[in-house]
Amino acid sequence: MKSKHIIIIGAGPGISMSVAKRFGEEGYVVSLISRSANKLIQYSTELNKLGIRNSVFEADSGNYKMLEHQINLAVLKQGAPKIVLYNAFKASQGTVLEYTAEDFHKDFDINVMGALRVAKIALPNMMNNGGGKLLFTGGGFAHYPHQDYASLSIGKAALLTLVKLLSQEITSEKIQIGTLTIMGFVEAGTFYDPDKIATAYWNLFHTNSENWNVETLYQENN
Repeated sequence: MKSKHIIIIGAGPGISMSVAKRFGEEGYVVSLISRSANKLIQYSTELNKLGIRNSVFEADSGNYKMLEHQINLAVLKQGAPKIVLYNAFKASQGTVLEYTAEDFHKDFDINVMGALRVAKIALPNMMNNGGGKLLFTGGGFAHYPHQDYASLSIGKAALLTLVKLLSQEITSEKIQIGTLTIMGFVEAGTFYDPDKIATAYWNLFHTNSENWNVETLYQENN
């Protein structure tokens, strides 16, 4: 019998690794997907030292075929995921008029289109294997855009709309789709510490369908 399984796309040293550790400590096997093979080896070694079972898969969220192959490989190796988290993003600075069309397109592809690619790959698998939760890391810029982070502001707003549309289209009670919208800058030692955000994801994962909200705001004095 396959283990409880979480797939994290956009693996990095902040939220992704904190989520991996939080779920791993609860008995989940972790699959990390990133475009950096060297960093994946580091993350895997770190998880191994904590006794957390894990697998790593190199894939770029901009390459649908590669992403599909690696997600399917993770499912084959570890079983159908109970949770898939899309945490990939690009946060380059610049105002609307400073961006070139090419730069904006590159950011949008990671911040939004990568999320759509993952949804199109993960949802059929979840629906055929008893359900699960498809989650996305949102950002406060979706509600309060910042001129110096124009591309990310547009990307997070578009991501929120995408998640809402996905939740309208997928009506099965076995599937919950949502975003945890981080209403501040992620920083260790603050309310927005990655470990605290990981706990928020753990709590969100355990929210039942009757109490489910497509968007959950993570903010102080919530």
